[in-house]
Amino acid sequence: MAICQNCGNEVNEGEVCSCQQNSAPAKQLSKETLTIIAAAAAGFLFFVIILAVIFGGGYKKPVNDVIKAINKEDGELYVKAAYTEKMLDYYDDSWGRDEDDLAESFEDEVEDVKDNLEDDLGKKIKYSVKFREKEKLDKDDIEDIEDACRDNGYRIKIQSAYELECDIFVKGKDDKDDNDVDITVIKVEGEGWKLYSGTYGILYAVS
Repeated sequence: MAICQNCGNEVNEGEVCSCQQNSAPAKQLSKETLTIIAAAAAGFLFFVIILAVIFGGGYKKPVNDVIKAINKEDGELYVKAAYTEKMLDYYDDSWGRDEDDLAESFEDEVEDVKDNLEDDLGKKIKYSVKFREKEKLDKDDIEDIEDACRDNGYRIKIQSAYELECDIFVKGKDDKDDNDVDITVIKVEGEGWKLYSGTYGILYAVS
């Protein structure tokens, strides 16, 4: 009699233990399968990055959204880019102005500004932006913004902030003009990036 080195059972000389007969060798993945798995993982990672860019947008997103809101005279888009939920609650509770009111006021002002610009630049006024420089605000600067918001009646938690130097270009059918504008963007906890200051600098950049 012999002893199986795997399980310790006794087996007859020359026989193979049943434990070895029942255990199939582990299958090794082929090179092609490994390549497919690696490609799928890389594709998934790329997909996640794209989603982060699209839905997160980064610090430039609120500025680009305000430019788009001006061009399309879209007050709803502007409100999403420039107002936090707590700001909207404050305006509604303290001043009786809800999102629709703020959006309508923005659209009216954009229309007036464009009408005035048409005298010098011609019809079909369009805005665009070029980002030149950025400076990350430190903890003290962020606390100053949070304090200012609190003094105005609402509280927000800012995770990050930038001071941006931008060129604002305004073009009409007959002429064009540009000016540099300083813009502050903030990343608000739970809401992402918002335009903190610079709306009027953008809108009235060449007025």
